[in-house]
Amino acid sequence: MAPKVSWARLSGLGGRLKGGFQRLSGLGIPLSSRRLVEVSALLLILFTAFTLRFLPIRWGPYLAAYDPYFQYRMAEYVVENGFQSWFTWYDDMSWYPIGRNMPRTAYPGVAFSGASIYLFLKGLGLDVSLLTVCLLFPVVMGTLTCLILYFFGRDIGGREVGLFASFFLAINNAFIGRTSLGFFDNESIGVPGMVLTFLCFLRSLEEDKPLRNRLLYALAAGITLCYVTGSWGAARYAPAVLALYTLVMLLRGRYSRNLLISYTIPIALAYSFSLLIPTLSLRYRYLRAIDSLSILALIPLLGFYDLFKHTKRVRNKILLVAVLIILLAGGLWFLERGGYVSGLAKKFWGVINPWSRTKNPLAESVAEHRRSSWGSFFRDFGITLSLSLVGIYFSLKQLDPKKLLILLYFTTSLYFAGSMIRLTLILSAAASLMAAYGLVELSKPFMEITLGGFRVPETRRRRLRPRISPELGGAFLITLFLISTPTVVNSVKSAYTPGSLACSGVPARLSGGGYPQDWIEALTWIRNNLNSDNVVVSWWDYGYWLTGIGGVKTLADGGTLNGTQIQQVAKIYMYNQTESLKILRRYGADYILVFLTYNPNQRTSGRWPPEGPNQMWPLGDNVKWSWMAQIARLNVSDYLAGATWTDKFKETTIYNLMFRTADPDHFQLAFSSTFGYVLIYRIEY
Repeated sequence: MAPKVSWARLSGLGGRLKGGFQRLSGLGIPLSSRRLVEVSALLLILFTAFTLRFLPIRWGPYLAAYDPYFQYRMAEYVVENGFQSWFTWYDDMSWYPIGRNMPRTAYPGVAFSGASIYLFLKGLGLDVSLLTVCLLFPVVMGTLTCLILYFFGRDIGGREVGLFASFFLAINNAFIGRTSLGFFDNESIGVPGMVLTFLCFLRSLEEDKPLRNRLLYALAAGITLCYVTGSWGAARYAPAVLALYTLVMLLRGRYSRNLLISYTIPIALAYSFSLLIPTLSLRYRYLRAIDSLSILALIPLLGFYDLFKHTKRVRNKILLVAVLIILLAGGLWFLERGGYVSGLAKKFWGVINPWSRTKNPLAESVAEHRRSSWGSFFRDFGITLSLSLVGIYFSLKQLDPKKLLILLYFTTSLYFAGSMIRLTLILSAAASLMAAYGLVELSKPFMEITLGGFRVPETRRRRLRPRISPELGGAFLITLFLISTPTVVNSVKSAYTPGSLACSGVPARLSGGGYPQDWIEALTWIRNNLNSDNVVVSWWDYGYWLTGIGGVKTLADGGTLNGTQIQQVAKIYMYNQTESLKILRRYGADYILVFLTYNPNQRTSGRWPPEGPNQMWPLGDNVKWSWMAQIARLNVSDYLAGATWTDKFKETTIYNLMFRTADPDHFQLAFSSTFGYVLIYRIEY
C-alpha cells in the first residue's frame, strides 16, 4: 500500500526550511530573495542530477556495463592486499595463459578512489560494503560535476549561465549514461577533473585576485590534472586545451607573466606525476609522445617570450632569438637522433584524423570507438546542441579570455566527439556550458521586454517597438521552453533503464514487466559450480564479467590487449568443431560460452530459437559472429546470403553451440539460462 501524504508534515517541513534559511542569514550568510532563489534552484538541479543517476537501483544493486567490474576487481584487490601491492600485481586470471601485468596496462585512479573511500568509511565505523561505494561513486561524481559547472558558468556569464549549465549537464544523455548508478569507470573522474582543471586555471588568470590566491588556483588546477592523469587515458586532452589556449593568447598579443605561471604550474605537476603511473612511465612513452613534448615545449617558449618582452636593448633581443633558435634546432636534432620522440598512439591519432584509420575489424567491433552519427548527437544533446551554436556566436561577439577558453573547449570536444562516439562524454560539459551562455544571451532582450524593463536608444525605439511586444517576448520564452521539453523527457526515459547485467544485455521488457535475468543466472552458476582454475572461453565482451563475478580464467576481455589471442578466440567460434577443438586443447579450455538473443515474448510451438538471422535480436553472439569472422580474416559473405545462413555457417562451432546441435561427445551442455540466452558447454577432448 502506498503511504499517505501528510500535508501538515509537508507544511511543517517548509516552515523548518524557512527557519533554517533565516538562521543562516542570522549567522551572517547573506540570503536575499534573489540569492535564496538561486540556492534553491541549484539544490533542486543537484537533487535532479542525483535522482536521475540513482534510478537504475530499481533493478538491483549491479554495476553497469562491463568495464566497471574490472575497476571493482582492482579496488577489491587493493582493499585486500594494500595499495602498494597493486604496483606489483600480475593477474593470471585474465588473458590466460599469458596473464596481464596490471600496473602497466591499467590506470589506478578509479580503483584507488573507491578503495580509499571504502577504507575511510570503515575507519569511521560505518557498516558499508565496497560494492555500495562503487555503485554510488559515479552518481556522486556526476552530481558534483554539475556543481562545478555551475561555478564555471557563473564565472563565464553570471549566475543564470551557471544554473542553466548545471541543469543542461544534469539531464545530458551522454553524461547520464557514464555517471549513472554503478558505472564505476574512468569517466567518473575524467570529466569532473577536466572541468575543475579549466575552472581553476581560469581563476588563476584573474589579475584582480591577490598573487597568493592565483598561485593556489594554479596549484589546484595542477593537482586536479594529476588526478585525471592517473585515472584516464583521455586525460591528455586537458593539457592540450590549456596549451592551445595559451598559444592563441600569445598570438593575440594577450601574453602576461601571469599566463606563464598559470600554465607552467599545472602542466609541470601533471607531467611530473605521470612518471609515477607505470602505464605512462614505461620507457617514458607518455613524455616522449609528440603531443606531450609540444605541450611541454611551450613552457620555455613562454619564458623566452617573457624575457624578450622585458628586454629593451635590440642587441639583447637578437641574442635571445638566436639562442632560442639554436636550442630548438639542437633539441629537435637530439630527440630525433636519439629516438626519444614517439608518435601518437594509433587510437589517439585516429581521433584527430579519422580519415587515417585503417580498417581494423577489432577496433571497429568496439561500439564506442565508432564515429558518431547525427542521430546520436541529437539523441544525447537535443536542444542543447542548437543553443551551443548560438553560444558560439555570442562568444565570438564578446570574445575575452574566459570566452576564448570555453570556445576552444567546445569546438575541440565537438570535433573529437564527431570522430569517436565515446568522446561525446567530453563534449557534454562543454556543450552544456556553451548552450547555457547562448540561452541566457539570447533570452536577455526577450526577458527585459516581457518584464517591461527593456530600454533602447531613442534612434532605435521607434523602429523596434512595433516589431517586438511583451506578448511576443513571452511567446518566445514559452516556445523555447516547449521545444526543450523533449530533451528533458528523453533524458528521464534514458536514465530509467537497467544496466547491461540487470537486463542481461537485452533492454526490452518481458510480457510480465521485468527484464531477463539470464546473465545473472549464468554468472551465479559459474561462481557456485566452477573454480578459479577453470578456463572459460567466451567472446571478449564478457571477459570482465566472467573473471570479476564468476571468478574463472578467461582468454580475452574488454581490455583488448592482445589482438592475436582475440583472433584465436574468433577462430574457435568460426571454425568447424574439429578445428576448434584443436585450438581449445592448446589453451586447456574447460568450458565454452555463447550468448544469443531473441524476443522471448514471441515464443512459438516450433523450433526455438528461430532458425534465421532476421528473426533474432541483434544483441548477442548471433550478430557478433560477423565481427568474429572478420577478425579471423574470413569472408562474411561465405556465411550469410542475404537474410539466410549458408551451409558453411551451419558447420561452424558457434552455430552448433547456439542451436544445441554440437557434437555431444565433445560439447556437453552444462548450463542453460531461463530463456536460453546464455549457454555453457563443458568441453571433452
